[in-house]
Amino acid sequence: MKKLLIINFAVFLFLVLSCKTHKEGEVSQSINQENISETQGYEKNALMSSLNNLNKKMEEAEKKISDTNKTSDNIIDFSLNFFKNVSEGQKDNICISPASLNAAMAMAYTGADGRTAQEMSDVLKFDSDKNQFHNNFNAYGIYLAYLSSKDNLDFNYVNRIFVEKTFNLLPSYISIINKYYSGNFQEQDFIHNHEKALVEINDWVYKETRKKIKDLLSKNNINEDTRAVLVNALYLKSEWRYKFKEHKTKEEKFFINKDKNQTVEVFFMNENNLRYKIYVDNKVKVLELPYKSNEISLLIVLPESSNSENIQEFIPSASEYKKYIDELKYEEVRVSIPKFKIEMGFSAKKTFQKMGIISAFEDYADFSEMTEKKDIKISDIIQKVFFEIDEHGTEAAAATAVVMQLTSMPVESQQKIDFIANKPFMFILKDNTFNTPLFSGIIINPK
Repeated sequence: MKKLLIINFAVFLFLVLSCKTHKEGEVSQSINQENISETQGYEKNALMSSLNNLNKKMEEAEKKISDTNKTSDNIIDFSLNFFKNVSEGQKDNICISPASLNAAMAMAYTGADGRTAQEMSDVLKFDSDKNQFHNNFNAYGIYLAYLSSKDNLDFNYVNRIFVEKTFNLLPSYISIINKYYSGNFQEQDFIHNHEKALVEINDWVYKETRKKIKDLLSKNNINEDTRAVLVNALYLKSEWRYKFKEHKTKEEKFFINKDKNQTVEVFFMNENNLRYKIYVDNKVKVLELPYKSNEISLLIVLPESSNSENIQEFIPSASEYKKYIDELKYEEVRVSIPKFKIEMGFSAKKTFQKMGIISAFEDYADFSEMTEKKDIKISDIIQKVFFEIDEHGTEAAAATAVVMQLTSMPVESQQKIDFIANKPFMFILKDNTFNTPLFSGIIINPK
């Protein structure tokens, strides 16, 4: 539609200029007719050239948007699939940041080749055409970085690679990271002083996450064989568009498992007289809570019959997730949700291995697009997350580290809808442009 409007305007302008030139020729009899024709021809040619250039730029822009949308669809698909796998068998609250994980793994994928690259591409849904992938992921990264400039949103999204000072990264790898991932490289002496390197990495993360992620890595993660640590840090804070009134917050029962009579008393935030976007079917209700910032929103997925043992079954597929968003509509909703805070850390290594990334962790790993020798592998992938909601809004932070070390080888309705989240539920904090999950989690016990 936008392209059509621009073209129509250009054609309209072309006709106006033609008529204007013709009328001026009738009024001014003293002007040489031959000069008028030459002027008209020049103006028409110039305008047609501009119109062709405009068409070309619009086509390029549309392709860029289409490619970026494809990338965001892949990110959604991977994010929900990874969340389902990492939460399998969990009996406690869980929260992850797919956005931070994607960023760190993208920097590792940039250095992968052969079987290692193929496995990462298959699992992470990264385009196997590396040039195409870099361009599209860069567009998505630029969008996330752009959020830091928006009103009513404190947002930070940064990458850094900590590298052993004697380890030779390929110039091509350094160039790609700098160009597409806003990567900053910081030399460390892992060989002789890995304890100091550990402190500096953790201090950087602590600063970039507004002091919410402390001690991302431990002594078990870093040693004299460490050659590079690829890190992403993410932080956001925003107030609700409609704050919950504190005097309405009440302590009530949360049913961890109603069948087994497992309950806990927690504080619920309540609101009875507002219209929210909501999706309802016979299995789930999905509520969208807006923030003062129009760039993000929080989805709460509340199954009709959830408990601590089956909540993972209700993690939506990518198609279900998109359906929820597409079919949200404004209704009067009676909202009651618990306040909660999650702080957790985990290793993603076993989950990725279960999903099909095998060679990246083995001695035969191929990261030959990062360094000439096939002598490094991923030793672990660590993520820590902080997520809190209260009457005022949400504060969340995450950091992900891909640790690489030497291998051991020498190489609308009139009726109010009740949304009472007093049993296990899922939440997804997403951006509102591509709808990609920035954070996702499950609440089994809010206390």
